[in-house]
Amino acid sequence: MEAGSKNLKEAKLTNPETYKDSSLNIKNELEDLLKNKGAEEINIIDLQGKSDIADYMIICTGSSTVNVGALAEHAAKLLKGKDLDVNIEGRPYNNWVIVDSASVVVHIFRQEIRELYQLDKMWSDNN
Repeated sequence: MEAGSKNLKEAKLTNPETYKDSSLNIKNELEDLLKNKGAEEINIIDLQGKSDIADYMIICTGSSTVNVGALAEHAAKLLKGKDLDVNIEGRPYNNWVIVDSASVVVHIFRQEIRELYQLDKMWSDNN
């Protein structure tokens, strides 16, 4: 199965090394995109061996609801451009938007909401 196929999770079973490389590349591309589009406080959490929900979680902050929505749109566009299935939750309010591509999940918060839920702390290695 090719790295850009719709169901990247199937590749995990049929070709684990290709899947691992694809997942890492997707995480890296999303991180670069979010940095370039002005996301703040980007935190990458490696979930491999911790959870089956994804391989990586990216948590970042947008400066406003408009910025959160725009960051989510850019992330979704990148993933869809790789022919991946993408689920987006949290619109139209854009206080906390989740962009889920199965192997990488992106959480984009407004600062106040990020501080309230403390998702970073929940998934940190210290807990």
